[in-house]
Amino acid sequence: MASPQLENGHTRIANEVLEELVKLHLLGAEMSMIFFVIRKTWGYQKKVDIISFSQFQKGLGISRVTISKTIKNLVARNILVKTHLLGGN
Repeated sequence: MASPQLENGHTRIANEVLEELVKLHLLGAEMSMIFFVIRKTWGYQKKVDIISFSQFQKGLGISRVTISKTIKNLVARNILVKTHLLGGN
């Protein structure tokens, strides 16, 4: 296992963000998805990213149904922003 030191390419999350996340009382799948999205965005110095259902399935190990419900819950609570690509779903 790689060393968990920051200089080895780990994702930085501002303390303010972590402090707000712990107040949200999220379900396990919701918290997992938030951290997955943070990793896919801030972890690669991006503000946004296109993340497919198959990426969520592989990264989180949850079903498409659970992914869909989790995204809907997080969007409804204004925790996650979902945009549509032209010609996409």
